[in-house]
This record gives sequence, C-alpha cells and structure tokens, in this order.
Amino acid sequence: ADTSPMALLPIGVPQFVVSGGLDKIVPDHWRLTYVAAAQAAGDKPVSLGIASAGHVELIDPQSAAWVDVLEVI
Repeated sequence: ADTSPMALLPIGVPQFVVSGGLDKIVPDHWRLTYVAAAQAAGDKPVSLGIASAGHVELIDPQSAAWVDVLEVI
C-alpha cells in the first residue's frame, strides 16, 4: 500500500497520467480507473490515452506518440 498510487490519493500535486491503448504491461483501463479515483479524492490529473501506443512508445522521443506526450507536458 505504501507504493500504490491509488492508496496514496489524494497526493495534491499536478499529475499527468498517460497510457497507450496497446500497452500490455499497464493497460489503458488502469489510467481511467486511477484518474477517476484521483478526481474523486480531490486531485485534478491531466489524462491522455494514445490508442496507437504501447508501453515504451510513451517515453521514446523518436515515436509518434512522443509528440502527443510533449504537447500535454
């Protein structure tokens, strides 16, 4: 519980939650569940789902998904 983002809500800091629709490590539905819980706890996370991205593309500056990640940041 001491390392679970959900268990630590609200955290009271800006949050940017991004996930890829093709991610098999952290499925996109986890983003939606977390964002709903964070909002219910009083936090105001920014949420971005990129349907065509997997797990690694979200942090790869050479991927097409990176453009979307930078835009939100």
